[in-house]
Amino acid sequence: MDMSGRMIYKSTINNMETVITLPVAEGIYSVRLISKENRTATWNLFISR
Repeated sequence: MDMSGRMIYKSTINNMETVITLPVAEGIYSVRLISKENRTATWNLFISR
């Protein structure tokens, strides 16, 4: 999600390791992962070029 709360990408991941390439601008984004057991983890991601 971007900092305004807009979802910019959503996907189901089935592997232990997955690379996701997104064409996004510089800025701060929130990454939220939800497990099969419904546990969540959230990170803030800063992208600069």
